[in-house]
Amino acid sequence: MAANLENARKKMMRWRILRILYVGRPYPVGEGLIMEVMDDADLPVTQTELRSALVYLKDKDYVDYKEVRQTGEAAHWEVQLRSKGVDFVEYNIPDDPGITRLQQ
Repeated sequence: MAANLENARKKMMRWRILRILYVGRPYPVGEGLIMEVMDDADLPVTQTELRSALVYLKDKDYVDYKEVRQTGEAAHWEVQLRSKGVDFVEYNIPDDPGITRLQQ
C-alpha cells in the first residue's frame, strides 16, 4: 500500500513540475522556485526528489536542465520545458504511464 502511494505521488509530482514549467516558459525556472510552488500546492519535495523527477523527465525528452554556478553560492539547476513537454501539457500527445496527467 505504501509503495502504491509513493508511486502515485511521484507521478503527480512529475505532472505538477511540467505544469510549473509550462507557466514559466519560455524562460528557465530555477529548482528553488519549483520547490516553493510544489510546497504551496501541498506537494512538498526535497531537492533530491525534485532532481530525480527532473532526470526522469529529461530522459523522456520532456524537459532540459543545466547546472548554474554563481560565485559564492551553491550550484542550482535551471529547468526548461522542451517541445515534447509542451505537447504533453497541452494534451497533444497520448498519456504517459509515468505521469498522472489530469483529464481534460
